[in-house]
Amino acid sequence: MSQTEDRTNLQGWMRDYSDLLLVSFRSSGRIEHNVTKGESREHQILDTLSKLLPARTAVEPNIVIADAADA
Repeated sequence: MSQTEDRTNLQGWMRDYSDLLLVSFRSSGRIEHNVTKGESREHQILDTLSKLLPARTAVEPNIVIADAADA
């Protein structure tokens, strides 16, 4: 498989995840309570990122990580 085909497959894979996230965002848009809607969307993003990121990384709600320079 060529590098171009790899890139195309990766882009398609990411597009599929984007489509799934869009559907879940639209579904949560029906929630009238803004805090509940926001929490739902936060969890949708966290779930998606946890599937996409390498196993050595973690995503958690309400966590901010600084780099080695504390930036």
